[in-house]
Amino acid sequence: MLSEITLLAKIRNDIGTSKSKRLRTNKEQIPAVIYIKHKTSLPISIDHNKFYCMLQGKHDYTKNITIKIEEKLYIVMINSIQYHQCKKKILHVDFKII
Repeated sequence: MLSEITLLAKIRNDIGTSKSKRLRTNKEQIPAVIYIKHKTSLPISIDHNKFYCMLQGKHDYTKNITIKIEEKLYIVMINSIQYHQCKKKILHVDFKII
């Protein structure tokens, strides 16, 4: 069952603190991780503005989100979101596959 919200994502090959900072500042992307049960996690990046607007809308945190990576679809829920202390900016998102 597909959800009403679909996000486009890209797989991240560059992992680490400095790479994540560069991703946030230069490309307006959020580093994120999809946790898959009994498998390795999947590091991805999503568009900051689209995700932030989705959260400001009438989206409930418990609703399903469809993440499209290339041609593959993942139905996930938000597990946790890390925000910047002072700015209205999202630093990192964890998704849990269902």
